[in-house]
Amino acid sequence: LSPFSLSDDVQNFGSHPSVLYPRCAGLDVHKETVVACLMLTAPSGKVSREVRTFATTTLGLQTMAQWLAHHEVSHVGMESTGI
Repeated sequence: LSPFSLSDDVQNFGSHPSVLYPRCAGLDVHKETVVACLMLTAPSGKVSREVRTFATTTLGLQTMAQWLAHHEVSHVGMESTGI
C-alpha cells in the first residue's frame, strides 16, 4: 500500500461522502495575514469555493468576520504555526 493511497476504510466509504458542514471555512493564520477558504455546498451537491486574504489588524479581522457571517458559515477550522 502506497503511503499516498487511501485506506480501505476510506475507499469503501463511497464516491459521495456525506457533507457534515455545508457552509464552512478554513483559516490559515500568519503573522500579518489570515488566508480564508470558504466552502459552500448547495442542496444540489455543487460545491463553490472562494479564497480571500485578510490583514490581522482589528479592521481586517472584523472584515473577515463580516464576510463569514454574510455567507452564514457555521464551522471554521484554523491552522497556525509559529505565532
